[in-house]
Amino acid sequence: MKKNLLSFLGAFTVLSTVLSAQPTLTATGINPVIGDNYTLANGTSVSPGSAGANQTWTVIPTTMNSSATYSTSSPSATPYAASFTQANISYFTSGYYFYDNTSSTALKNNGQYLGLTLSYSDAEDLLHFPFNMGNTYSDPWAVTFVNGVTFTRTGTTTVTYDGYGSLKLASGTYNNAVRVHFQQVYSDVYSGGTINYNNDEYMWYINGNHMPVAVTYTLTNSNSPSSPTKYAVIMSNIVTSVYEYNNVFSDIVSFPNPAVNEINFNFNGSPVSSIEIIDIAGKTVYNEMISTSAMEDYVIVNTSAFKDGIYFVKFTGKDGHTGTKKISIVK
Repeated sequence: MKKNLLSFLGAFTVLSTVLSAQPTLTATGINPVIGDNYTLANGTSVSPGSAGANQTWTVIPTTMNSSATYSTSSPSATPYAASFTQANISYFTSGYYFYDNTSSTALKNNGQYLGLTLSYSDAEDLLHFPFNMGNTYSDPWAVTFVNGVTFTRTGTTTVTYDGYGSLKLASGTYNNAVRVHFQQVYSDVYSGGTINYNNDEYMWYINGNHMPVAVTYTLTNSNSPSSPTKYAVIMSNIVTSVYEYNNVFSDIVSFPNPAVNEINFNFNGSPVSSIEIIDIAGKTVYNEMISTSAMEDYVIVNTSAFKDGIYFVKFTGKDGHTGTKKISIVK
């Protein structure tokens, strides 16, 4: 049973030479944000390459198979929230729900609903922040679930930042990529015996993409040790140059904030093509295209019908890059 592959990335500086500065993984750069949507495609296995600084990795599967879109929302907006009270963000794809807890120091896996409920009694640390080249840690975790019979699953996850450099995908070459070696060793104990598992993953991250942009995955178990499950996963809607673009979007002024009946967005020259307002449950409550010909530099949004609470405003630039700001509505 595959466990959660969600998470991680940081803000970094690009040098104009062949070498690049070491990226640091931070909570701001890695943690998922409500309203995120990412499409991941599954393909044939690929060698992960070497560890170290200033590497060039090629992760191009020979064959691509199925794909899935992951959408994020508040756990309270999902049907299984009561089983995951420690989670503050949820991912949904194809009838499955994943529940995590984000903070300034760690991204934690609280469990999943995969047709059956796996609610962790001891959460799994997916990543610690800040995380730098050579950093590593091990974290024990535990979960009990019922699948015909009761299973008690316990394991340890070891996470290592083992390299950075350039990542070649079919869609292009991406600089400032970070590779994390993610290893899970766990066991399922049930009335029929014990099954031992070893999950070995390499994950690549690029600033502003709140899921891995590429993963190589190998899972073996003691029932069939000579027949591992192997594949690669590639993100198809990678965002690049987010660091620079968010600096542009930082010029946008929203007022009043908190708002009551309306809120103004002054773009101050930022090249915005559309704005989307998303509520805490991940539902789009407002969407507007910005006229290029009219060179609009501001938008006034009527918020009188909005409920009190926190909202996320997603700005899309004229070249497709995105940035997000948070606003409040208080009546």
